[in-house]
Amino acid sequence: MSGGTYRYKDGREVYDHVYATFNYPGDRTATFTSIQSNAFDDYYEMYMGNEGNSNHDTRVDAYLFT
Repeated sequence: MSGGTYRYKDGREVYDHVYATFNYPGDRTATFTSIQSNAFDDYYEMYMGNEGNSNHDTRVDAYLFT
């Protein structure tokens, strides 16, 4: 895991950018990224796999790309 305080320079101790990679048995890897200063999109979760991606950008919408 790595991260840092890049947006808010007010002395806070909690990172505003976080990156973590998790390795699981069966040759599986999960990557988590949280970047607070990206103004391009609102928040979303994306699950990427060998046969497609699933993008969840709000509580009511979900997109599946194959």
